[in-house]
Amino acid sequence: MRVLEKPCRRCGHQKAVHTGGAKKDGWAIYDPTWANASGWCQTPGCTCSRRTS
Repeated sequence: MRVLEKPCRRCGHQKAVHTGGAKKDGWAIYDPTWANASGWCQTPGCTCSRRTS
């Protein structure tokens, strides 16, 4: 869970908000897609399309 605290280098938002496209329903936290949270940024007004670590 510590990795979710690191901000995106592109937009500065936390990794946990880069979940666009990841379906919360049915995803286990250990699933790479959800754990990496690499979709588009869900922060209102942010146009970052992909997380950069």
